[in-house]
Amino acid sequence: MIGLIGLIGRIVDLIGLIGLIGLIGLIGLIGRIGRM
Repeated sequence: MIGLIGLIGRIVDLIGLIGLIGLIGLIGLIGRIGRM
């Protein structure tokens, strides 16, 4: 049970990290388009 909760927590952390990187990339892309 504890192992399952830990696994779900790790997956959520991974999704959050990917989402954060994606958001930074999106902001950078919008900034680049805005400068053109």
